[in-house]
Amino acid sequence: MHLLFQFLLTIVIGVASIVALCTSGIFSVTPNNVTWAVSHITFLTWLIELILFILLVWIKLGLLGYAVRRLHDVNYSGWWLWLSIIPFGWIIVVIFLVLPTVEEPVRWGSYLFVD
Repeated sequence: MHLLFQFLLTIVIGVASIVALCTSGIFSVTPNNVTWAVSHITFLTWLIELILFILLVWIKLGLLGYAVRRLHDVNYSGWWLWLSIIPFGWIIVVIFLVLPTVEEPVRWGSYLFVD
């Protein structure tokens, strides 16, 4: 549920970003007047984009922490997430994330099954 909520929130932020840029007229630009369009974006559009960018980074850092905790639950190190930057390495990461939880003490302590 946590991943689904953050995924939906990312989509909402993307749509809000597109709406903010549409109101500034940036999408009606031809190759001849690109500098004109960039120079005529209002301060409010820049501010909205900055706030949305900060929210997006916050969401992605939360997902990173969630993925590391999930990898610890299946007794893998969080360093395995580096595979996601190589082509098709994300498939291996997704396989690790959907593995069942190890029901024994893991290398990071027995915080999962405290009596």
